[in-house]
Amino acid sequence: MSERYFQHHGDALPAISWFKARFAYTPETGVFWSKRRGRPVGGSYNGGVCISYRMGKKRRNVMAHRLAYAFQTGRWPEGVVCHINGCKSDNRWTNLRPETWSEAMRRVRAGERRSFVRLDRRGGFYVVSIAGHPEAFRFAEKATAFALADRLRSRGI
Repeated sequence: MSERYFQHHGDALPAISWFKARFAYTPETGVFWSKRRGRPVGGSYNGGVCISYRMGKKRRNVMAHRLAYAFQTGRWPEGVVCHINGCKSDNRWTNLRPETWSEAMRRVRAGERRSFVRLDRRGGFYVVSIAGHPEAFRFAEKATAFALADRLRSRGI
């Protein structure tokens, strides 16, 4: 698909170069920065991070993981961009992978997304939610290991 990939209810996204002129992306941390203000940008949406921008008089949003993929590859993703560790707010380039919609749904049906890790930015904790029951960890490594152990347990390994 082209840079004018339609998403957001039929609204065309601006070209990637338009976003690159306004935002900087740090692949090691997964953080987007406003070039004009010099500070991190992104609000939370459904457990993930979205980047707000203005087109004319309308305010629009794009999910940060899709924008990170576009920044790194030079094209908008054709399918789904998945977070490898299950943490929707972790947009580091090493944590993102493209998938088709059917591959993503196959993983969901197989129970791979039974547990997920998210960063609670208010308290600085990493929260692992397993079947709706949250557990908080101070370090990302421990939270990810806990979620991985649950996934292996659920598969009988």
